[in-house]
Amino acid sequence: AANLSPEEEAAFRSGLTVGHKRGAYNCGTDYHWSRGVYVRIPFRTNCNTTFREYFLGAWVNDAGSSSNASNSLAGGMYSLWGSLLEDSLSSWSTAGCAPFVNYCAAVPNSSGFAGVAAATGSQFALTNDFTMHASGLPQNVFTFMLVGTEDVFFPNPGGSLGNLCVGGALGRFNQALQFTGASGTASHAVDLQAIPKPNAAPVPVQAGETLHFQWWHRDTVLGAPASNFTDGLRVTFI
Repeated sequence: AANLSPEEEAAFRSGLTVGHKRGAYNCGTDYHWSRGVYVRIPFRTNCNTTFREYFLGAWVNDAGSSSNASNSLAGGMYSLWGSLLEDSLSSWSTAGCAPFVNYCAAVPNSSGFAGVAAATGSQFALTNDFTMHASGLPQNVFTFMLVGTEDVFFPNPGGSLGNLCVGGALGRFNQALQFTGASGTASHAVDLQAIPKPNAAPVPVQAGETLHFQWWHRDTVLGAPASNFTDGLRVTFI
């Protein structure tokens, strides 16, 4: 009824946490039951996911049978947290999100074009289906990706011709060196369970996290070796 895509439904279910404990005292045909429930519910605002926590309790007194007691508890719990789930699902079905946003203009390279970073796949971290692309690069040069936690603008780092657009906790995909070939393009399927970090082991992407990607590539100026960058791509995962 919320019209969620399969990816959204999987992400919603992944973010929903429920823990509960029942208490019961039976005396003849009198059934006195209770249940305490902890629930953590994901809410969406645009691309961001936030979590709200609740504790719910219900008490059934003098139920005539165990089935009546169980059904009464279930109905009581639904009356307590059914509206919370409906509000949460409504926030998912109406959330607007532009997950892939280019920023930080690139400097044209020796091909005559400015390198462009792009992505295909899903912004849902749970699906682990995310591929980065680069186009407009020089032919037959090596390139690899950078990933950071912040937008920056740092022109000509280390003598490069371009602009560094990613910063914060800056990681490098050193093991994913690509060759642009005759097309001047590159692609890399990113493992969202293993995002590189500086001086630390790779970590998984978290729902609600925003990362910034950029390609660094070799270049030449009048036959002399140089380097350049694509623009940056800001990606908010859900």
